Amino acid sequence: MSFQARKAQRLRRERASDTRAPPNEEPAEPVYALQNTPLDIDASPTHGRGLRIAAGSGGVAAGTTLLAVEAVSALNTTQLGVRCHYCFARREQGLLRCSRCRFARYCDATCQAAGWKQARHRDECDALARWYAGADTLPDFDRDPGPSVRVLAQLLWLRRRHGPAWWAPFAAMQSHRQDAPAAQRDEAAQVAVRLAQFVGSEAGLRALGIDRAKSLLELVCQCLTNAFTLTDAQLDPIGAALNPTAALLNHSCTPNTVVVFSSATEHARCPMEVVALRDLAEGEPIYTSYVDLAAPLPVRQQTLQERYYFTCKCRLCTRGHWVDPRTARWCARPGCHGWVAPAARPRCCHCRAGEVDTAAKEALVAEALDLVPKIHRGMHTQLDEPLLAQLRALLPRLSAVVPPSNYAMWTLVHAAHVLAIERRDWDEATQLTMLLCAGMQARGARDEPSSLYPEGHPQRAVLLATLGRLLLQEASSSPSPLLARPVPMPTTPEARALLAHDVLQQALAEAQCGFGSRTHGGWVAESVRESLRNIEQGCL
Repeated sequence: MSFQARKAQRLRRERASDTRAPPNEEPAEPVYALQNTPLDIDASPTHGRGLRIAAGSGGVAAGTTLLAVEAVSALNTTQLGVRCHYCFARREQGLLRCSRCRFARYCDATCQAAGWKQARHRDECDALARWYAGADTLPDFDRDPGPSVRVLAQLLWLRRRHGPAWWAPFAAMQSHRQDAPAAQRDEAAQVAVRLAQFVGSEAGLRALGIDRAKSLLELVCQCLTNAFTLTDAQLDPIGAALNPTAALLNHSCTPNTVVVFSSATEHARCPMEVVALRDLAEGEPIYTSYVDLAAPLPVRQQTLQERYYFTCKCRLCTRGHWVDPRTARWCARPGCHGWVAPAARPRCCHCRAGEVDTAAKEALVAEALDLVPKIHRGMHTQLDEPLLAQLRALLPRLSAVVPPSNYAMWTLVHAAHVLAIERRDWDEATQLTMLLCAGMQARGARDEPSSLYPEGHPQRAVLLATLGRLLLQEASSSPSPLLARPVPMPTTPEARALLAHDVLQQALAEAQCGFGSRTHGGWVAESVRESLRNIEQGCL
């Protein structure tokens, strides 16, 4: 018997052991992955089920990893050609392509073997081969079925393998199918159609425990509602991830925990980790944020309503009579660095001077806010030249009117800083990143929750680490043409190194909290330590 024949025989035996239709399953009581954690289930009349610090745990310190669980994950379409299909490590070249489906790519034979067995690529491989064989006959579909479809298919194959007890926590996830407006129901229906085509047929779905269209739509809605963004070690979005225990986390715009994927190791999938952002007492409910914390109140509430169907009533959302840094504008009085809040009769919070040219400023901010979703989409694909020109033309005018914490300014500066780093323009990148670091820490009140990101948040660690490394690059102090208000920069290499050292020390402290003490701050903290060692040894 030839090698290929033996391989085919082995594959048939493996699949035969996995392709039995699930028996008539009795609903099982969900058991969550809370063993050996300081967490237990919380039941709140306002938030429903959630998680809290367990009684008898003694509380936890900031930076504690409260939960580390395996997630069902899939890469975004844009990441498929540059990341390993199993461990998700980024490699610009040298990835091994699966010889059968020619879709999955791997670091090496070790990751390929692990992906085949542990991540169930042997099931996915068949589906991908079928999908691509007939993809040209499917109107209006991209050739990639999409990360949501690939996550859902993995979930069904794992259900068949593990049985009802494993499936129970997934089945208990909220779907909000009845609450969804028509547009969301249409989106879910399209995903359901692609999923049915991907797994093969109605018979294929029945073999995986889905015997009705209603059950399929319910599962899709559960996934779309409860999935987390899969990120790399620097918080860049790379895919989708689903775990039913982590899905119990409730939302707050003043979160006390964060979800990260920071402990990547060679030839292994990184767990989904929930990390405490501050000290937490026994019995205290834990929250994460479902939305971008840099977004202003109307944007946050709109996102929560459209995707999760509730209105947030946390202390940030219900706060009144203050200047939110996310919507603030500069005071126009010469020499004053105060903020003006959008209001019927806006006045500076410092000098109390009335605002001038309010209508023109509001029109400029509205123009920038109209650009924000286009920038977000472009950063995940590619910014075209007209959009880049619009960005570069708008930033100087906007920076004269609003501080870097303003959501419109923050988003545009963040995009410009990424682009400057990509083209190795260290002057501009350093000034823009310094502006971001100032913006994310600016407060509209004396308490910490008023800043864009709370102390210890991993986003702060990433930006501070980036700024520290940029300060160590050879660069001049020429002001950026993108900014109407020049950023003060150190003028000598010694001064840059001294500032870099201070910034990196802060980045290290923030990383050890935000990425978790269990991983010693993850990859970000390790890169910061290396930069600090180089400074202290005089290597830079």
